[in-house]
Amino acid sequence: MSMADWYLEKACEHYKNKEFEEAIKLFSKVVEGIGPDDVKVKALCFKAVSLYELGIQFKKKQSFEEAKQKLEEARKVFAQIEEKYSLEPDLKGQCYYKKGLLLCHIKDYEGAKNAFNYAINSGTNNHEILSNSYYYSAFAKKLCLKNDEQISRKAINDLNEAFSQNQQS
Repeated sequence: MSMADWYLEKACEHYKNKEFEEAIKLFSKVVEGIGPDDVKVKALCFKAVSLYELGIQFKKKQSFEEAKQKLEEARKVFAQIEEKYSLEPDLKGQCYYKKGLLLCHIKDYEGAKNAFNYAINSGTNNHEILSNSYYYSAFAKKLCLKNDEQISRKAINDLNEAFSQNQQS
């Protein structure tokens, strides 16, 4: 077993035990170290997912600034993955699904909808990821429409107010 594989295995143990900070450190060592690209890509994906999970933990503990920081770090790692790597279908599906959840948490519903659609089209055979992605994609789409409707309503109200002020002048 290579050193990268060993670190990856240990990091996954920490992840399973919800020890995300320790998992992130070990995933980072794999990504930054010498090892096969496929191991580095897995470590990078799991690092992004761990950052997301840690952000959610901080949010539950009402540590909003730390949560925001971890979620932003996760978003950057997901972007790095998309930019640099071609993933196997199951890993791609998992990454896009988690990215969609992350984007929902930071209220980027358009981005979330796209991420869930990428997860659906990733070629994954993971039925849980597929079914959840279909559900959350519809949910994100509904939130996008609601957000657009609120923006439209506000714009109409602003125009009406400006029009009435103009008539009074």
